[in-house]
This record gives sequence, C-alpha cells and structure tokens, in this order.
Amino acid sequence: MRRLLPALAVLLVACGASLHVESAVVQPAPARARSYALVHREQTDQRGGSFREQLRRELHARGWRAAPRDRADVWILGQAKIGERVERDTYSFEGRFVRGERRVERRYQAGRLELRAVERETGATFWQGAVSSDDVRSLGDDELRAAARRVLTDFPPAPQ
Repeated sequence: MRRLLPALAVLLVACGASLHVESAVVQPAPARARSYALVHREQTDQRGGSFREQLRRELHARGWRAAPRDRADVWILGQAKIGERVERDTYSFEGRFVRGERRVERRYQAGRLELRAVERETGATFWQGAVSSDDVRSLGDDELRAAARRVLTDFPPAPQ
C-alpha cells in the first residue's frame, strides 16, 4: 500500500489540465480602426460561447465596438485545432501479501485556439494570440473566461 500511494498521487496530478496562453502585438493597430468582428473558421465546442462572450467584453472595455463582418474595421480570426490523444502507463505495486501491476489508459483532447487580429481592408496582422490546453474537455466556463482575459492582455486599445 505504501508504494501504491505515490503512484496514485502522480496519476492524480497528471490528470489535471494545464492552460497555456500567448499574446503579442505584431505592429500598431490601424489608426482609424474602431470596430471588430469575430470570425471563426469552425465551431467545434458549444462551450466556446463563454470564451467568445468574454472576448467581446474585454474588447469593449478596450474601446472596440462590435460590427457586422462586412463593416468591421478589424477581423479577429480564430481557428481551433483539437485532437484526441491517448496516454498509457503501467504502475507496479508490492505489499506484504499482494503484488501486481496496474495499466492505466487516459484519453483526452488536446487543443489550441489561435487568434489573429487583422485589418479588414489590407489583411495586415497587428496582433496574435493563442490558448492551448492538454485536455480541453476538463476546462470549465470560469477557466475559459479567464483564458479569454489573459489572451487579450496585450491587445491594443481602440485608437482614439
């Protein structure tokens, strides 16, 4: 039993999802840009609504206003990449009256959402960011909203 507990602790720690966020300004925002449209290449997860809503709130707080795609000054392009992965581990245990091996298989969906802010008329990128997780299914709405806040940390305010 004493040898089993450390292996169990490692397993529990390994099961938690990690979230990684990147954000960078590529060049200054277009001088006359005031409006944006969120443009997603594909809709893969219904829970993405809380992430998109938080993006809208953060952009509004920075002075940007939402507009239809054909009238927006800036497009914020999003593309999700999700793939299923499988981890297999074997844990050995030994006690006074018992000895054995336990095989554990963990299936999860690793994912990455890449965002780019481009000027609609020129197609020039002025900001890019990304959010990635080793298990997107385990992320709750609060974690998705926090990721949206973090990814826009470096997003420029709307020009005045």
